[in-house]
Amino acid sequence: MTKIKTFILSIWNKFSDSTKIKIISIFNTFGSAFLLALSTAFITHEIEWTLSFFIGVIYLAFREALKAVVSTAVPKRLGGRK
Repeated sequence: MTKIKTFILSIWNKFSDSTKIKIISIFNTFGSAFLLALSTAFITHEIEWTLSFFIGVIYLAFREALKAVVSTAVPKRLGGRK
């Protein structure tokens, strides 16, 4: 297990900080969309890979992109980077 962890960390440490932020953002977006679809599936008792699911994924990606752009102009005390 430690060999795998060391291998993954060696790859992770080769990325720049901005790339790490983008990777984390992508996984957060995917996780949010997946949980949204999963919660809908629990309510309706079925998973449908329809257009509405993919629109939800696109919406979440747009929201994350907008959040990343806005955070560059917002002060740190409000959750931004400025």
